[in-house]
Amino acid sequence: MSILRALALCLAVAACHDEHPKTNVLFISIDTLRADRLGCYGYARATSPTIDAFAAEGTLFEQCFAHHGATWPSLTSIMTGKVPLVHGVRKNGDMLDASQRTLAEELSSRGFATAAFLTNMLEAPNRGFETKYTPKTPLLNDYQWDREITNEATRWLATPQDDRPFFAWVHLWQPHKPYQPPPRFAKAFEPDFTGPWRVEDGLLDEITLSNADIEPADIAHIQAQYDSQILSVDGLVKELLDALAKSGRGDDTLVVLFSDHGEELLDHRRYFFHSCSLYDGVLRIVLTMRLPGRVPAKRRVKTQVDEIDLTSTIYDLLDLAPPAGLQGESLAPLFDDEKAKRRELFVGEYGELGDPAIWTVRDGRWKYIHNPDDVRPNNPPFDTEASGGFRYEPFELYDLANDPREQKNVFAEHPDVAARLRKELEAWLAIHEKQRGTAGEMDDATRERMKQLGYIGEEKSPPPEKR
Repeated sequence: MSILRALALCLAVAACHDEHPKTNVLFISIDTLRADRLGCYGYARATSPTIDAFAAEGTLFEQCFAHHGATWPSLTSIMTGKVPLVHGVRKNGDMLDASQRTLAEELSSRGFATAAFLTNMLEAPNRGFETKYTPKTPLLNDYQWDREITNEATRWLATPQDDRPFFAWVHLWQPHKPYQPPPRFAKAFEPDFTGPWRVEDGLLDEITLSNADIEPADIAHIQAQYDSQILSVDGLVKELLDALAKSGRGDDTLVVLFSDHGEELLDHRRYFFHSCSLYDGVLRIVLTMRLPGRVPAKRRVKTQVDEIDLTSTIYDLLDLAPPAGLQGESLAPLFDDEKAKRRELFVGEYGELGDPAIWTVRDGRWKYIHNPDDVRPNNPPFDTEASGGFRYEPFELYDLANDPREQKNVFAEHPDVAARLRKELEAWLAIHEKQRGTAGEMDDATRERMKQLGYIGEEKSPPPEKR
């Protein structure tokens, strides 16, 4: 064999290796999970033994933020690497335009076996997955659906995917409202509770919409049930990680565990839910990842990062060239140097009602909320005219170093800080408006599903006319 021919053969083998890398990717996303309710994020209750142990085996990001407090916009941001204003999915039920390419489509085209096991976004296109499993049983409760897809995902992980690497995504629904854990977990954090009631949507809505006093014991029960659901879903995460380990591919798999958003849990406006909120209890999310040999163990990153950064990080860790148009930055430089140069601002939105929208901009210490048009999110339970919507002040500013739960609006005391952040927001919008995306209307099936989940109400989306 000539030297030139041998060189050509080596180059061909190298190209093939680049096209079909052997590192797998497993996404485990958890709906409605507040970062500060996990032990690895400092919570006192033992809600998350599996997740805590997993985080210690890799790198945990202490300050990661979602761009929207609703499932579809947030997860679409991760799957496209773009902010909602650009990918166009700005409310639950918006369909991702065909011009927007997903992470699954990209990895599938580069030789990955792809599979999704989902309990939310069931009607979304979720393009690029060869296998797509959603619960077959009627809508019953969070745990039964999580149980069903965990069974399917563990079976899939145990099945060899020929010689291809895989990208699998498992989305678990607990601890979603109305916070009803399976019976064996119901007393995990209140062993002496005797009832008689369990948490129901009607009760939560009544608390939000009324001015009645709330008994501390009732609030403690609701909070304990939310925490019990976290413990429940933590057990399912263990099953998924155990299945991966038994498959023999644990050391070759980048496992990423994250949440789509958090939950208000009464931090503001007597509100439990999430989709109306731009506060950190909702926008701050869980993000931790493990890949032996590439992602450092026992590493905690305090630098503020965005959920869209995860997409760029995936390509970086897989040694794949990223597609054009990604808006995030790889997190890999932060593994070794927390002072690695990167953008300093995070921008989030409530764009569900179209324009005008509510915007928030955050620089680490300060957080500014911009709502001069008095937009009032009216997702349930704020979907009646009498509720007045979820209200923001026209301008809100919080000193997160001294007020991490955003209880005191200091806009009047620090007009210079607010003016600086508003200027930064205007500059950001000037750039991103040029890339504004669009999304399709939700169809009848999607609308009905959104009603079942409590994301929209009858008054907001009346039944379609009979044909």
